Amino acid sequence: MFSLLNPLLAWGVAAVAVPILIHLLLRQRPRPRPWAAMRWLQAAMQAAQRRYKLTNLLLLLLRCLALILLALALARPSLAGFGRGGRLVLVIDTTASMGPLGGSGGALAQVRNTLADAELGYQELVLVTVDHRVQVRERGDLAAIRANAASLVASAMPGGLNRATLDDELLTLMEVCDGESDVVLISDFRQDDGTSLATVLQERVRSVRRWRVGADGPNAIIGGVLDSDDLVPGMPGSLRLAITGPSESAQLAIGAGLPVPVTLARSEDRARVSLPPLDSGEHLLRLQLIDKGLNYDDLLELPIHVRSTVPAVVVASAPSRLEAALEADSARIDRRPRVHPSDAAVPLPAGGLLVAREGLNDSKRVASWTRKGGVLWTSAEQLQRDPVLAELAAGISVSDEALPGGPLTTGSEDIDTSLSRVNLEQVPVMLTTPATEVLLQAGDNPLVIAVPAGRGWVIIEALPIETDSDAAEQASLVNAGAFPLWIRRTVRTYTGRLHLPRQWQAGMPVPEAATLRRDGRELRLEAEEQLMAEPGLWRLGDHDEALVVLPNAAEGLLQHLADDADTEFAESLPEGRGADWGIGLLLAALAVLLIEGTIAAWAGRAYGS
Repeated sequence: MFSLLNPLLAWGVAAVAVPILIHLLLRQRPRPRPWAAMRWLQAAMQAAQRRYKLTNLLLLLLRCLALILLALALARPSLAGFGRGGRLVLVIDTTASMGPLGGSGGALAQVRNTLADAELGYQELVLVTVDHRVQVRERGDLAAIRANAASLVASAMPGGLNRATLDDELLTLMEVCDGESDVVLISDFRQDDGTSLATVLQERVRSVRRWRVGADGPNAIIGGVLDSDDLVPGMPGSLRLAITGPSESAQLAIGAGLPVPVTLARSEDRARVSLPPLDSGEHLLRLQLIDKGLNYDDLLELPIHVRSTVPAVVVASAPSRLEAALEADSARIDRRPRVHPSDAAVPLPAGGLLVAREGLNDSKRVASWTRKGGVLWTSAEQLQRDPVLAELAAGISVSDEALPGGPLTTGSEDIDTSLSRVNLEQVPVMLTTPATEVLLQAGDNPLVIAVPAGRGWVIIEALPIETDSDAAEQASLVNAGAFPLWIRRTVRTYTGRLHLPRQWQAGMPVPEAATLRRDGRELRLEAEEQLMAEPGLWRLGDHDEALVVLPNAAEGLLQHLADDADTEFAESLPEGRGADWGIGLLLAALAVLLIEGTIAAWAGRAYGS
């Protein structure tokens, strides 16, 4: 297809009328004069006149041609298929969603295979990749582009092409994009449709087109760890995970062991994975989903802690049934000596339980200990008396009003079989928050709840459990056979949660300033900064706290957003303009002017006399 780089300058071709007008206006019109001798010269004159007219017409044509060539040179025409012209910039998305799918190569493999056979008639080709930053991978001919494209692999970073609009990244991209550039955006367009980047580029380049690659389909995504059983040395356990999408099976490796097949007990978006008996201490689990979807979000690296006993300290002036329940299982609960409320400093068990039955002298230290990773068990009445501890459970309160109660339930079938025989007629009204977990309820009303407080938990009783209570309902409650078992199980469960690592999702803002380390690399982040890190186990801060970076959930949604993008590479290529003929036409115009000048000089000597 014929095209002009400067179409407005093509109006210069109209200047060809100027020499024609001059030629017509300056034509000589000889007046006839009779002369006898002329009769003999008439034949010679007619021959000379014909030569003069032909020479004059040739000069006119050369002058017109020179003006046409000069005007076209300024307009810089090109013709598709004749020579190579301009610059083609291929901007390729190499974020995680472009990576392998199950047993296939994925969207990026489609890009590699297509570029290996593509014929691109441009003077210069540029290959640019975009993941968490923009990189100019290659500038050169088709062979160089093909060689570089063959080595492209998807990164483990979430996102899409619109990340290239960030200031620093856009500067890198614009170094290879100018007014003569054609740009093709290549992506699966699942995280964004590339509109923001296309809008920015359209004002600065010749054309912007989009090529959508990859096929949509189902995908299983690991969303994180919800909870785990109370892991006891030598006993099997289980993990409860958030998993969306269909998964065929999974493999589990522990430490340096080989992966073995495991069963996923699925219930909607939740899954339960059985764990074999483990020794006491830390273990690293590697769970790999097997599905036909994206590989990026199939691996979970999780450190788990298997504990023999849980340290527990009770602050009270007299024994209680709760303390007795803890002491009854010395194999799993390390109940330390009781502390009197008047003691100046309460010994705080690391990663353990503190039961506060009465007021504390150092509630600030206890509050700090809880937030850093402790479980505080107390009553709502005690919290309301201590404003420092009350901040741990903001929004939780118990009023003087009472509501109808009912049978006691915990959600555990083996415990509820016995505990539901106890029926409390009335219970206090407890106001809770969305983060509250109900551990024990009477009918539909909460009786004991758990509230997260930083890295720790606060377990709150709406109805204090004391040995000196004269209420018949209280007596029924504490004497229920399953009640001590429920207390010990609750303590083990919530202190066990303290050992589960924090979980942050890649691509999302981090809740606090942090320094992450992994495999000799260090990543410093400010609060609310986007986490651009590959999924897996990282170490957090100076104390090497475990942090699990989860795969980005949006990255695994295999559904494109750009419906108007081309699905064939040939269709996405801009209309080729061929080579730029501007310089050649300018040289041709100068050559024509030189020839015209030579002929005009000869004609002046030949006909001037």
